[in-house]
Amino acid sequence: MPRERERLYKQIKSWAAKESDYRERLKAISEELDEISGTLGASDIEDVKRLEERRKELGRLQADELVAIARASDEIKQYEDELSGIKKEIEKVKSKSEKEDVARQRLEFAEECKRLVDQLHEALAEETRKRLSERVNDTFRAILRKDFYAEIDPDYTLKIFKDLPGIGKQLVSEKSTGENQVISLSFIASLVSLAKERKQAKGAFFKGGVFPIIMDSPFGALDREYREKIAEHIPQLADQVIIFASNSQWSDEVDQKCRPYIGKEYSLVYHAPKSAGREEDDSYVKRTDGPEFTKIEEGYLGR
Repeated sequence: MPRERERLYKQIKSWAAKESDYRERLKAISEELDEISGTLGASDIEDVKRLEERRKELGRLQADELVAIARASDEIKQYEDELSGIKKEIEKVKSKSEKEDVARQRLEFAEECKRLVDQLHEALAEETRKRLSERVNDTFRAILRKDFYAEIDPDYTLKIFKDLPGIGKQLVSEKSTGENQVISLSFIASLVSLAKERKQAKGAFFKGGVFPIIMDSPFGALDREYREKIAEHIPQLADQVIIFASNSQWSDEVDQKCRPYIGKEYSLVYHAPKSAGREEDDSYVKRTDGPEFTKIEEGYLGR
């Protein structure tokens, strides 16, 4: 270490001596330049004097330009940073705009799909209404003895019309109980029939289905002819028809038309508490000491 330290100190002294020599030489050169500049400035030769003044002016301009360049470099760096930030913002906005465009396109596509589905639904509904109207009218005219016909209007209202000579199509506002019964029966039967047909077609928009018809006292307010006509059409109304009827309604003509299609028969037997007024039993009323109830028994007890 002492030997290396001594060598380092000698080297430093040598460099210091060279530095001092360079400083002396630089000072001498600078003094010489100043002397030359002064000489040239005081020269009587016009071109030399003018060139020296021009050199000084260019030196000042050079210094100003260097300062301007430094300032411009700082401003360029600042603008580059701002530009980088703006580019990032543009990318964010562009990405957001692209997402909004995709969302808008999806919304427009969904709205267009909805419009097409609505149009398809309206077309199918109109087609179904017309077919149902035709089927209701066919069933109605097959049962009714008058020259009336049925239509389902665009508001899905079932109306009955007749044609008058010299007048044409007229709405029938007054209808008998039997006619109203036939209208209801025709409408319900047509719905069930159309639903079954749609199920067999296996459509994508109208599923359909096989449904039974349950009728409570369908013959109550009808005369003999209407009873027979309705009884004749009942088996064709649906795959399964359930009829609730009293003995008085289940007349011979009804039994004759329906008998070949009957699969099961049941009777509702009412068990009533015993009272002082009436104690006798019949096929459908039984007296009991307990509370009242109704029992379902297989078979038709009216015969």
